[in-house]
Amino acid sequence: MGTEHFHEESPDLLAAVLDRSNLKRAYDRVLRNKGVAGVDGMTVDDLKAHLRSHWLKHREAILNGCYEPQPVRKVEIPKSGGGKRQLGIPTVLDSITEYLESVLKLKVNRDKSDVGRPWERVFQETV
Repeated sequence: MGTEHFHEESPDLLAAVLDRSNLKRAYDRVLRNKGVAGVDGMTVDDLKAHLRSHWLKHREAILNGCYEPQPVRKVEIPKSGGGKRQLGIPTVLDSITEYLESVLKLKVNRDKSDVGRPWERVFQETV
């Protein structure tokens, strides 16, 4: 996920997605998933205090199109048939941002799907 995903949408829609209620849902989701620390070492236990102190700065970076996600932490996990597979662990803050991006995509897709549905069009009779 990069800045181009958020920055392409209208500022009003983006600001709506970044509101407190969506942030709360994103935080609850990351907490529920028991996300582990990424490259920055921040745990879900540290996240609430971090958001209280730094959310407005993070939000502004997204709104201004200069948000840059952190690199993912690479871990190897065992496969059931033997061997290992690589897994990328984002920071917990980037997990919040990824959730907000999914909300934005859902909102945009819903808005686009409401436009131009043939069965909802009103047809004008020609004379």
